Amino acid sequence: MRRVRFVLALGAFVMATTLSPVAVARDSSGQADDLVVFGRVKGLNYESLDEFSIDARITARLTITRVVRGRPPSSVLTIKYIAHTDYAQDRTFRFHLRRSQEGVWLACSDGVGRGYVCR
Repeated sequence: MRRVRFVLALGAFVMATTLSPVAVARDSSGQADDLVVFGRVKGLNYESLDEFSIDARITARLTITRVVRGRPPSSVLTIKYIAHTDYAQDRTFRFHLRRSQEGVWLACSDGVGRGYVCR
């Protein structure tokens, strides 16, 4: 029984650390007011998008460490992204961001996974 629990826990850990959130942007295309930045993320709110909580809309605080394109209004932004898990808090990630009508920045999908489609 212990071995089964260990294998399940190990599998969950591997999936959580290898399946990075799908909203990481790698595309350089976008609108003139889009941002491309690097930064660290701290999750604030998790909203399940299906009955099994496989995908979620996550609201987070992004602390920008480097700006590639655009002019962020602040070094700390509230963002939303769609993913299976939170971003690791001890790593820096690249984001393509687009401001929503509500004033929150949306992390655009890289086209491979599910995320906000920024066209």
